[in-house]
Amino acid sequence: MESGISFVDEFAWAEKGECRQLARAGLYTPQEMATIFHPGQGEDFALAKAICRNCPVQSECLSYAITHNERLGIWGGASGVERRRFYRKQYLQELRDAGIYVPGSPPGEVRRKSEAS
Repeated sequence: MESGISFVDEFAWAEKGECRQLARAGLYTPQEMATIFHPGQGEDFALAKAICRNCPVQSECLSYAITHNERLGIWGGASGVERRRFYRKQYLQELRDAGIYVPGSPPGEVRRKSEAS
């Protein structure tokens, strides 16, 4: 049984991306785009981030990358390390909001639900 949402539908937002517009306009070759958005270790990714800052679908791109655990490249203006850091902060905050003790939290910030009663 199919979910009713195809990969094409799920990724339709990407066609509106600034990166796609620049590629379509011929300002960068496909190889240059790959290098810009997937720089090697220690290489600069400032150009990719600058392109993302002007993108109308930046939040959709970042959300897609986090949801699909994209580990490499610049997505939505964030590197893989930045996305993992964001995801971890979000996950830990959800635990705290649920009343679950998170090691490393400031003392007294979060109590177990049984302690709050």
